[in-house]
Amino acid sequence: MKKTLFISVLFLLGSLSGWSQTKQLDLGDKVPDFNLPNQEGKTFSMKDSIGSSVLVIFFYPKGESALTKNELVSFNDSISKFNSAGALVIGISGNSIEKLKAFHDKYNLKYDLLSDPKGVVLKAFGVKENLFSNRITYVINIAGEVVFKNYSLMEGKKHAGEAVKFVSEMK
Repeated sequence: MKKTLFISVLFLLGSLSGWSQTKQLDLGDKVPDFNLPNQEGKTFSMKDSIGSSVLVIFFYPKGESALTKNELVSFNDSISKFNSAGALVIGISGNSIEKLKAFHDKYNLKYDLLSDPKGVVLKAFGVKENLFSNRITYVINIAGEVVFKNYSLMEGKKHAGEAVKFVSEMK
């Protein structure tokens, strides 16, 4: 009951606060082209990545919380399974490069985190730009189409498990 009430209050606050959201990408949609810096300041180009591997792109909120930590670590713990399936994992948030570098080093992450402080890519994917609602994972096939989508407000840790299962079954 408390968890349901908490989630309802968060949803209401997000709805009333004026945060806008474009339509989320759906299965079959083409992934938008974008370039973003990673935790080292090096540019990741979506255009250059399409056609080379399956992409697992997950969005997570700004800031560090237990949910965010669990999500980042869960993807890291599954990285060998993603790699075996030929998938490249990328995390995206509105955090600065400096903050991403700190997360990356603190949790010894084996995948890139991309910085989108202006929310351009978040908006292109239809991801809400607030503290609570932007936990979503997409799997993009080699043709650049969304083939898997998982949205969960409070269960970021599940994203890695469900995405790795899906990617493994794509083979």
